[in-house]
Amino acid sequence: MRILNKTLIMATLVMGIGLASGAYAQSNVLTEDFFHMGNDLGVGARALGLGGAYTAISDDYTAMYWNPAGIGQMKRREFNIGFSQNSIKSDALFLGTGAETADSFTRLNSIGLVFPVPTARGSLVFGVGYDKGRDYDAMVDVGALTIDSLYQTNSILDEGSRNQFTLSGSIEVSPNLFMGAGINFINGHIDHSSEFMNEDKFDLYFSPGDEADPTDDADWSYYKQHQTLGSDIDGTNLKLGLLYRSGSLWRLGASVTLPTTYTITENWGWSETEFYDAEHDAWYDEDEGTYKYQYTEPYAASVGFSAKLLDLLLLSGDAEFRDWTQAKFEDDPPISGMERTAANRAIKKEMQAVTRLRAGAEISVPATNLRLRGGLFSDPSPYKDSVIRPDRTYYSGGLSFMMDKQAMLDLTYVRGSWEESRSDDLSDGPITMDRSLQKIIATLSLRF
Repeated sequence: MRILNKTLIMATLVMGIGLASGAYAQSNVLTEDFFHMGNDLGVGARALGLGGAYTAISDDYTAMYWNPAGIGQMKRREFNIGFSQNSIKSDALFLGTGAETADSFTRLNSIGLVFPVPTARGSLVFGVGYDKGRDYDAMVDVGALTIDSLYQTNSILDEGSRNQFTLSGSIEVSPNLFMGAGINFINGHIDHSSEFMNEDKFDLYFSPGDEADPTDDADWSYYKQHQTLGSDIDGTNLKLGLLYRSGSLWRLGASVTLPTTYTITENWGWSETEFYDAEHDAWYDEDEGTYKYQYTEPYAASVGFSAKLLDLLLLSGDAEFRDWTQAKFEDDPPISGMERTAANRAIKKEMQAVTRLRAGAEISVPATNLRLRGGLFSDPSPYKDSVIRPDRTYYSGGLSFMMDKQAMLDLTYVRGSWEESRSDDLSDGPITMDRSLQKIIATLSLRF
């Protein structure tokens, strides 16, 4: 039967029209990944090649990111510059139909300088730099035929990064014991866009005119909704570090990142279009706005241990603890109909404390200027509902090549994969995805 009541068409196809109003509103706190979004891998090819197990090593520029006490070990100035390329891939399944999407992004990973100050004994070292520690890249594009013979498509793209400008200092307070601190000025931007379309590919949906106007036919063609959300991130935090080394045999390190309050400025917008094949006016609506709020991430405490065996093999391990039930909104969040106190109660109920584990090994190849390394990073979700942000595991491998006595080139490859699911009030079913991230990092270090 080709004839369908126009009111029924509108009720079915435009359901959820108000979901994007307000500040890109959601119905409850944990339908979106507010906290610990993206892929938070860190900085530096050598550090990431060791799975990020760098708290108890931290003997180069990237110590400012991992453990600021570590730069106190450096006796020469170091200039560091690094680049990274993210390759993202999604194998999506929607209403029994599969699709694969892929994209890549190249960005600056780190740039900065460490400079020791001459001292009579001990050490005093300062550093300054700009690093990118977190990526927000994701993409999915999938379409399928519904049971009502409509063709639905979903296209989602997220891209952006979180960066920090850092000032650090470290001092050797007693032989082989270093204390350090770094202040991080954090900024970042996330662009989210999504497009949903319902299309009458087989020309089944048609509504004739009524008695008042028999010519008012509505030969419906498609409905499309487009949403955009641009988020600017701004914050400042303080990181404290401690490192003790027993000669060249082993090292013990610890760091604490104090609670960080972020200011988020969101510029949101949405538009809807409904188009007809016959002579009937197209229907269009749109809205946009800006919303600003603050939230606080809790303390993060890391401890690490590294040991060198036979002057050839380096082993390292880290554990980072953070209690995400202590996260909180400082203002009313961008959640439709929810105030700050209700959102913070939901956070305590639906989030959890997690421990992130990192491990790595590095071997110096005899009679060469080559080092080989590998690592593992376990990143559990801070959300009890793993659908929001699933647990993730990353594996890494890399090498260093000493080009001369001053220049070192480090290369690392990182791969992670996880399963994810997305759903909304427009699509006829959820989108399930097998997602993967491949990251290549290249770092050049010059000591002089």
